[in-house]
Amino acid sequence: MKRFAYLLALPLGLGLLLGMVAFRTATSTVAPSFVSKAWTVQSVKLDTPVDFNGDGQPDSELLSFMSACEKDDALIFEANSNLITDKGSLRCRPDEPHKELTAHWIYDPETQVISLVDLKNDSEMEQWQVLESTAGTLKIRFDILPSDGQTSLKATMTLQAVR
Repeated sequence: MKRFAYLLALPLGLGLLLGMVAFRTATSTVAPSFVSKAWTVQSVKLDTPVDFNGDGQPDSELLSFMSACEKDDALIFEANSNLITDKGSLRCRPDEPHKELTAHWIYDPETQVISLVDLKNDSEMEQWQVLESTAGTLKIRFDILPSDGQTSLKATMTLQAVR
């Protein structure tokens, strides 16, 4: 039963991950290195492997569970705090727009946290801990399942700058 709950949570978590979140304008005058670049997901590794596909082997890399139309999506952190999702050349649905405003973001350089609030549900906020931010790589740690005191599922996502 727990495996089924994780399987249901995977699309939701990845959907929230790529279709994130409305927040206030960043107050920092220095733009972080991830701003104004298009980032594609290269890897999503779970801290604690879970058997998502029921094959008896715990899965630690979630990228294989994403469809091709999701793998070519790119996140763009604009300087005005907009988070744009570029849907790439492959569409999951024929009516999908090429680019979509999916969130507003703010970065706290002291804590190295990007805060995001879902545009469709402004009561849902996520925080992404920036582990690495270079000209070509952005690595963040986030909760796939929020901690309820008993259950927590965290992952590290590595993104690569593509333009």
